[in-house]
Amino acid sequence: MSVPFAIDLTLRRYDAQTRNAAGRTQAATSTTSTIRGTWQPANGEDVRRLFGGEYTGAVFEVITDTPLRATSVDGALPADVIERSGEAWQVRHVEDWTAAPMLGHWHAFVTRRAVSS
Repeated sequence: MSVPFAIDLTLRRYDAQTRNAAGRTQAATSTTSTIRGTWQPANGEDVRRLFGGEYTGAVFEVITDTPLRATSVDGALPADVIERSGEAWQVRHVEDWTAAPMLGHWHAFVTRRAVSS
């Protein structure tokens, strides 16, 4: 099912981080693709629910047909990064709405990425 009002977004997905022989974490490799999704500011209720009202930066909601990923619980898989208008945004929370009747998509909440991508 396509998402109405979708725009092109760049998705950067990282592989699992690995460790070298010295036990140091190696930078994860990534793949880049173009996805379609909506981009809108998150509402105050979602910000309170997801971040406990503690986050004061910009939070946007992305709705897409493409499965997205936040950092895995064990930290082995880094979060996806979505680029829009030259800025990198990290996926912080994902909700799978693919089973919901008439929806069939993923909701992700993103915040500005702190480090250069």
